Amino acid sequence: MTESDILAGLQRLGIDASNSRLVLVLPLVQVAWADNQIQAAERERILHLAQESGLLDDSGFQRVDRWLSERPSAADLELGREILVALAHRQVGLGAQIGTVDLQRVRDLCLEVAASAGGLFGMVFSVSPEERTALDAIDRSLTEHSAEYLDLLPTPATGHLEDL
Repeated sequence: MTESDILAGLQRLGIDASNSRLVLVLPLVQVAWADNQIQAAERERILHLAQESGLLDDSGFQRVDRWLSERPSAADLELGREILVALAHRQVGLGAQIGTVDLQRVRDLCLEVAASAGGLFGMVFSVSPEERTALDAIDRSLTEHSAEYLDLLPTPATGHLEDL
C-alpha cells in the first residue's frame, strides 16, 4: 500500500493520520461483534486497552465508541487489517510507531477480548465458536497481508537490504 492508499483507507474508516494507531483496535472490535452483539465486558475491555495505549483522545473515543455501537462492515474490518499490516511494516513516516511486534500483540488482545465476556467464571467455554472463527480469520488475514510485505524484501538476486 502506498501512503496515499493508506491515507484514503484511513479516511474511509473515519480516522485521520494523527490517530492512525486506532486501526489497532479494529480487530478487537471484530472479535467483540463475532456473536452479533457487544457484551458489556468486551466493551469495557476494549475501551480499557485503547485508553491504556493512549488511543482515546476525544476523536479516538468517538470513533471506538461508534465501532462498539454500530458494527463496522466486513469490508471496513478487512481494510483496517490491511492498513494495520501496512503501517506495521513501515520504518519511517506514517505508521513508524507501529511495529510488526504489534501484530502479535493485537492477536493476543483479540483473545483477551474474546475471553472477557464468556464462560463459567471466565474459565470454561470462554471463547465462543463465533469468536474462535473471528480469531482465526484475523490471524489468517494478518499473516497473509504480512507475507505480501515479506515477498518485497530484497534477496541476493534482487538487491541488498540497504536498497530499502
